[in-house]
Amino acid sequence: MGIVRILFSLYGRIGRTTYVALIVLNIVASAALHEAFGGGPSSTEEPTLVALVLSLMLSYVGIASAVKRFHDRDKSGWWLLLPLGLFFIAAATAFGQGLATRPQPSLESSGIALALAGMGIAVSFWQAIELLFFGPIGPGDGSVNRFGTRIALFEDADPAPARQDADPFPGAGGPPAPEPPRPARRVAPPPLAGVQRGFGRRGLT
Repeated sequence: MGIVRILFSLYGRIGRTTYVALIVLNIVASAALHEAFGGGPSSTEEPTLVALVLSLMLSYVGIASAVKRFHDRDKSGWWLLLPLGLFFIAAATAFGQGLATRPQPSLESSGIALALAGMGIAVSFWQAIELLFFGPIGPGDGSVNRFGTRIALFEDADPAPARQDADPFPGAGGPPAPEPPRPARRVAPPPLAGVQRGFGRRGLT
């Protein structure tokens, strides 16, 4: 279930090494799929429903891995939709203004669409840098954040440091139990000066 969770789950975290490995695997699988079904030199079949399903699966794996990498940065996976939203608004602005100002779109609408598209490109570029080159974010040493602990195909190149409260005695059931406190010894008060001690009717005087 570990590899299935890494590939398809939208929950949990992955480090940079695992993320890069998933990107490489996705690229290789996409190239092989194109070679087999997409009209490559050795392609023997036309694109089919199987090829469409596999393409959608690879796209989902790419999205899921990016979401988990955002979690490692202590961010919601919804950040992945920010550049897509900017591109969509830019396209809608250009298309809508183009219909309203036929046959020639206005320079103002074209400028707004280009600005939004540029913002989308800038955000996409920054997200790629952040996911590929930045380490984990979390309270303290970053070993745990609000999205839990990491899941990995293998040891990441940037593992989070060990937590200070980690068990220093692994496999031994934890540290030895502390000894119970010893009762304090009772010390008699010193005798009062000038008072003779003796037994009488009123007791000790």
